[in-house]
Amino acid sequence: MTRAKPTTPPVLLPTTNDKVKKNAKASRSGPSMNSDRLFRAFQQQDSSERTPSAAEFLGSTSYSSVFQGSIDKHFLNPDDEDEPEQSTCQNQMEHPELSESVKIGVQILRYFPGEQLCGQLLTLHFKLSDGDLHEPSIRHCLDSLWSEFGVYLVEPRQTDLLSIMAEKITQNELTPLSASSNNEQWLTSFSGKNTRWEIIGTLYALFGLAIVTKFETDPLFTGSFPTKNKKQWTHEMGSSAEACLVLYEESGIINEFGVWLMFFTHLLSTIYAGDLSAHVWKKHGALAGVITTLGHHQNDALMLSSPSFMVSQLRKRMFTATFCTDKHMATLTGRPPALSRRYCTTECHLDLTDEELMAGGQELERILGALDVNGWRTDGKLTNQTVGRAWFMLSQLRDEILELSLGPAHEAPQWRRDEILRRSEQTYKGLPTVLHYSPNEDKSTNGIPPFPIQLLCSLEFLLNKFLLLRLPDDGLSEDKKQENKQELVDTARLILERVNLKIASREQRGSNLGIVWATVYFGLNAAGLLGVELLRQSAQGKQYVVTLPRSKTIQNLSIFLGCLHLIRPFTGHYKLCARTEKVLRRILDHLLDPVPGANPTPTEQNLPELVPDVDMSTIMGLTDDSDLTQWLNSIDWTNGSWIDSYSMAFC
Repeated sequence: MTRAKPTTPPVLLPTTNDKVKKNAKASRSGPSMNSDRLFRAFQQQDSSERTPSAAEFLGSTSYSSVFQGSIDKHFLNPDDEDEPEQSTCQNQMEHPELSESVKIGVQILRYFPGEQLCGQLLTLHFKLSDGDLHEPSIRHCLDSLWSEFGVYLVEPRQTDLLSIMAEKITQNELTPLSASSNNEQWLTSFSGKNTRWEIIGTLYALFGLAIVTKFETDPLFTGSFPTKNKKQWTHEMGSSAEACLVLYEESGIINEFGVWLMFFTHLLSTIYAGDLSAHVWKKHGALAGVITTLGHHQNDALMLSSPSFMVSQLRKRMFTATFCTDKHMATLTGRPPALSRRYCTTECHLDLTDEELMAGGQELERILGALDVNGWRTDGKLTNQTVGRAWFMLSQLRDEILELSLGPAHEAPQWRRDEILRRSEQTYKGLPTVLHYSPNEDKSTNGIPPFPIQLLCSLEFLLNKFLLLRLPDDGLSEDKKQENKQELVDTARLILERVNLKIASREQRGSNLGIVWATVYFGLNAAGLLGVELLRQSAQGKQYVVTLPRSKTIQNLSIFLGCLHLIRPFTGHYKLCARTEKVLRRILDHLLDPVPGANPTPTEQNLPELVPDVDMSTIMGLTDDSDLTQWLNSIDWTNGSWIDSYSMAFC
C-alpha cells in the first residue's frame, strides 16, 4: 500500500550562500551540521560530563533528593570553589560554531518584517489569540528590539549590519539567564540588549499565526505585499521561527522562553503538517520534556522558581496551554498523552487579565479579593483566561477518559464511566454562566466575541461524553447497550450541529481561525458515526431501533461536506479531510440515489444480528483509488476509531 507522507516546509529558507544553506538546513530529525560541529554537539550532550543546572527540576526519587533539607547548599556544589568562574559566552566564543550560528542568524534577520508591519501582525495575533502569552511583555520585547537594534534592520538590509546584530544576539543566547527578583528584572533579562533567539523566534511564530488567520484575498497580501501570497509569507515566518529553535537547542540552555518558542512553532506546524504528522508529534514530545525539565508541572517547584506573582501566573498559563494541547493531540491520534494529571500538580492560573497581573501591593490584594474561592471572576467579564481555565478543567477530565479509551479494557468498568460522566457534567455546569452555550440567548460582552467561544466549550464537553459512550459495552445488559447507543447517536448529532454553527460563525470574527481544527477535532468522528448509522438505518429498515431523523441528519452532513471541500490543499489535514469528504459523499449518494440491485433492504431472515456487512466498494462505485477502497472494507464500522485506521493506513 502506498503511504502518503505529510509534508512540512523546510526549517530554513533557501539562501544564496551554499555553506550557510548546508549548515542551516534541517529535516524532521533535526538540523544537519558538518562533522566538527556535530562532534561538539555530542560532547555538549554527553551525560557523563554534565550536571543538571539549578534551573532544571529533579523530583523526589532523584539522587539529590536525599540531601535536600538535610545539608547546607555549600556541600551540594563542591565544584564551584575548585574552578574559577568563566562565562559560558567566553567559553563558546572560542569555538568556531559561533561564526556558523551568526551566519544562520543573518539569514533569519533578513526576513524580519518592518517595524510598522510587526506592530500590525502582533495586534492581529493578540486580537484572536487564546491569551497564552502576556501581551504587554511581548510588546515590550518588540518595542525594545527596535529601539536597541533598529539601526541594524534598516532597509535594504545590509549583511555587515545584520552580522553585528546576529553576533550580539548569539552571545546573549550562549549566556545563562541571570536570576530575577521582580517583574522588571525578569523582563529586562530577555528584552532590549538582552534579546535572545528564543524571543526572535517567538515573534516570528506569532507573526505566522497572525497571517494564517487571514484569507488569501485580504489586503495584507494583495495590497502592501502583492508579490507574496499567504503560503509564501507564512513559510518565511515559520521557517525563520524554526531556525531560531535550532539555535536555541544548540545553545544547550533550557529556559521558559524556549518553552514559548517551542509551543508556538509547534502550533504553527500543526496548521501546515497536521496533528497526525510524526514530525509534529515529536515536536510536542520535546515541548512536554522541557516543561517537566523546568519543573513547571509541579506547583511547588514552579512557585519557588518564580521571581514574582505575575511570572508564576504566566508560567501556569503556558503549562495549562501545553496540557490542553497534549490532550487534544492524544485524542486525535489515539496515542498516550505526554503529560499525565497523575504527575502534574500545577494549579490552574487565576482568571486575571494581563493588566491585572502587573498590579502590586494593595491593588493586587483588591483584585485577588474580587475573585471567588475557585479563582473565577465575579464581574461577569469574559476574558481569554476565563476560557483557558475552562479548557484546562475539561482537559483534566479528558485525561481520565483517555486512560479508559487507550488503556486495558478491564480498567474501564461501567461504574467508572458513569462517575466520570457525572463529574464532567458537574464541571461544565459549574463553569461561569458566560461560557454556557444557549442558542436562544445573546451573551455579547466587551472583549471576546462569545458565540464561537461558548460553542467550543460546549463541544469540548460533548466530545468528552462522546468518547465515554464509545467505550466497549461488553458485560452490559441489552437495555443498557441500547440506551448508550441512543445517547451516543444523539451526542454525535449535537456535535455535528454545533460544528456547523462554528463554521458559520467565522464570518462573525472575520477570520478562518480554528475552522479546520474544529472540523477535524470535533467533526470527523461525529460525521463518520452518523454516516454509518444512516447506512444501518437504510439497510435494517423497521428493525433499526435507534431514533435518527434521516432528513435533518443528511442536511447537517451536507453542510459539513461543504466545509471539508473548502479546506485548502496546503493545509496539514487536507488529505484526511479530502478522503473523509469522499467517503461521506458516496454514502449520501448511496442513500439518496442508490444503484439498482445493490445492497437490497434485508428481510427478517437475512438481517444480521447487529449490522449488515456493508460492501463499501459498492457504495464507492468504480474508482481507481484502490487504497481508499481497501481502507474502507478493512474497517470495523461497528467499533473503534476509523480515523485511527486511516492514520495507520495513510500517514
